[in-house]
Amino acid sequence: MSTDQNISALHQYGGIRGLSNLIKSNPDKGISGDDAHLLKRKNAFGTNTYPRKKEEVSGGFYGKLDKI
Repeated sequence: MSTDQNISALHQYGGIRGLSNLIKSNPDKGISGDDAHLLKRKNAFGTNTYPRKKEEVSGGFYGKLDKI
């Protein structure tokens, strides 16, 4: 849902508050719990990260320096 930024899907869950209630989170304070609880959530919902894009190795930053 978040990678596509599908607002209609967010509305289906009742907006930010509805979605946060569904996943037992607080939009202002985040989540709380001990390490075991947080690990259980991570296994259930996944991590809150995006994969890093590979940086351009040939001609990247240093290639731009040659043009200065």
